[in-house]
Amino acid sequence: MSSSDDSEQSAIASLSKLPKHPKHKRRHLRTSSDSWSTSGLDSPSTPSSPAPPRPLRPSKTETLASSSKRDDEIKSRTSRTGTEYDKKSSVDLQFPSGKRRTKIAYKNIIHKHETTIFDSPEFRKDIMYGFYVLFWVILGTSTIRALIVNYISTGRLLEDNVVRILRRDIFKVALTDLFMYLCMYVTYFLQRLVKANIVDWQGIGWKLQYVWHFTFLLTFIAVARLGDYPWIARIFLLLHSLTMLMKQHSYAMYNGHMHAIENELVVCQSLQKRHIHSGDVMDEILDRMKFCQEEIDIQSKSIRYPANLGLKNFFMFTMYPTLVYQLELPRTSHIRWWFVAKKATATLALFVILIIWSEQHIHPIAVTVINLRDKPLSTRWREYPLILSDLIPPFFVVYLITFYLIWDAILNTLAELTCFGDRLFYRDWWNTVQWDQFARDWNVPVYQFLYRHVYHSSIATMHVSKFQGMVTTFMLSSVFHELAMYVIFGRLRGYLFGFQLLQLPLGLLSRQKIFQKYPSLGIALFWFGIFVGPSILTSLYLTF
Repeated sequence: MSSSDDSEQSAIASLSKLPKHPKHKRRHLRTSSDSWSTSGLDSPSTPSSPAPPRPLRPSKTETLASSSKRDDEIKSRTSRTGTEYDKKSSVDLQFPSGKRRTKIAYKNIIHKHETTIFDSPEFRKDIMYGFYVLFWVILGTSTIRALIVNYISTGRLLEDNVVRILRRDIFKVALTDLFMYLCMYVTYFLQRLVKANIVDWQGIGWKLQYVWHFTFLLTFIAVARLGDYPWIARIFLLLHSLTMLMKQHSYAMYNGHMHAIENELVVCQSLQKRHIHSGDVMDEILDRMKFCQEEIDIQSKSIRYPANLGLKNFFMFTMYPTLVYQLELPRTSHIRWWFVAKKATATLALFVILIIWSEQHIHPIAVTVINLRDKPLSTRWREYPLILSDLIPPFFVVYLITFYLIWDAILNTLAELTCFGDRLFYRDWWNTVQWDQFARDWNVPVYQFLYRHVYHSSIATMHVSKFQGMVTTFMLSSVFHELAMYVIFGRLRGYLFGFQLLQLPLGLLSRQKIFQKYPSLGIALFWFGIFVGPSILTSLYLTF
């Protein structure tokens, strides 16, 4: 008998010994071009998945009487949030290669055509819309006043301290960023090698991907910190490198998962062709084939792995304002150039306003604080309350401008230029009652990534509880936030790390009955934290 026959007989023998769980439902990695469901995780964080997703096979598939019933079942399961992982539903399959395979059943994150809140027709009809307009009127008049005051006192509309920081090494920063972007294609070519079966994803493939992750991250952290860039360029390069890292991770894990499912289907089809007449074994083979086929079919109606592994597909994913890869994403039919012009103008205007506020209100305080570093600790503590009180109001305004600039103006511009249909980049985080709600609503793209690739992966691969998965996510988030502070200030103090972890007890506190009975109390507590928190952190890093 040939070695191939021996390996197939080994696989059949292992199948015949598998326990049957007829009542267990199969879990699928479902994706849809229609919508993403993203609730269920109690916190966001930053990239990295505890373990690579390997294809895991539940024991018994659901019987779907008709295509309509199947669609209803998929719809009902994708409408729920959270990842349902059942240890009892997993069985081992000995493949001819001798490799054991496991599949992680990701809960679907559903994309759908959405507009950002501030662009929605409902918002423009809201009874509070006038206050939104009032905010911009106040911001505009305050900015004009700052220019007038500066012109009267110095003879110039604006000092150029911040502008000089922005202009310094601008071409060097651009070339570094371009090189960083081109490095992303290492992940693409690795997946091409996996597709060609040159690299075994279940063996060495995912390990190579993680080695590349760490190499990419550490290299560009070192570049940002040691490259003699101004602090604005340093934080830009760090944040952009983290964005690219998350995109690479999602692309690799998704396609690696689909490659494993395709291979499993091929193995089962090969076993079926042997015309095995053993009822139990054949039932299991057919069961696995049906599961794999459903897993593949659910992903997309128009494209199937590995047809998506094209250079254009990867390039477009790197351009989309999303961090989670899937075969299909909602697209618009055309580019609305008037919308691009509107958002591009808003981006430019907000950038100028940000420079003016930083130059006029924050830079002088920062200079004072830096000069205070050489004084005794007792003197710094004595001066600190006054510095903080001066810093809080302008820093809060800059905080709000930065949010709108990135999550509304810039991301909407990118989405329109790439015809990306899902514009849910943030939710109404300003109505936050519970701190974990803020974690979900403030930065939806990052939350979606962390929900799938950090929170879910920690539960599915490490078999931890949901609470432990949440803590893992928060810890990872806190580490990367503190890393950002190190890149900016050049010192490790742990202030932001501690503030990040404070969200866990604050989240538990905000769930108390008093906040449920009086939600305005919870909103007030949240806004107090947003009002003073960023200023406290910045002043601590500058002063101590």
